[in-house]
Amino acid sequence: MLRITPDHFTEQKLRLTLELTGESAAEFLRYSQKYSEIYGEEISLPLLARELVSDAIRQDKQFQKAKKAGPISKVGASSIPVQGSAPGRSMETTLSGGKT
Repeated sequence: MLRITPDHFTEQKLRLTLELTGESAAEFLRYSQKYSEIYGEEISLPLLARELVSDAIRQDKQFQKAKKAGPISKVGASSIPVQGSAPGRSMETTLSGGKT
């Protein structure tokens, strides 16, 4: 089961647009459906995407090794270059297909 804690709602936030196509889109929707069947509860697509990214980061051994080796500077959303978005502007999350 995904680890969802109160920290998920109070931490720094970065809003991204996510577009999945083809097999990735189909598998993501299948994953969402299977999650509901296995755990007996529905999960929104944005929350599922957020948790899968978090799990991937936690499981990336090279990243975790680098993180332990030294401080990683905090990066604010306004300093991340995003095509079509000026610094300080809100970057919206958009997921299409299935339930949100």
